[in-house]
Amino acid sequence: DIKFKAGDMKHIFKKVVAPYLPKRLLERKDKMGFPTPLTQWLQGEANTFILDILNSNKARQRKIINNRQVAEQIDKEAKFSRQTWGFLCLEIWQQTFHDQADNFKKLIRNE
Repeated sequence: DIKFKAGDMKHIFKKVVAPYLPKRLLERKDKMGFPTPLTQWLQGEANTFILDILNSNKARQRKIINNRQVAEQIDKEAKFSRQTWGFLCLEIWQQTFHDQADNFKKLIRNE
């Protein structure tokens, strides 16, 4: 309901900025995203890269998300679905920042 209320995308954002923007900008319908062939990428050229990330030791040890199960579902991803893509981005973020937190703390202490 916060991001998508009654078919209205970015509901909260629009409510916050409404006093500052012309109504015609808030209600415009001519702007659209474009579909990307994520399913083809997941099952094609990027498949090995994605499986390497999701099946890494760190990824398999995550307690919140079962990355092994996510990796097993890649071939079943619906066309234009972004579910696996979201999990992949989260895992890359975790490896980049969460898993490196101790290194960042060391850098801060040395300054």
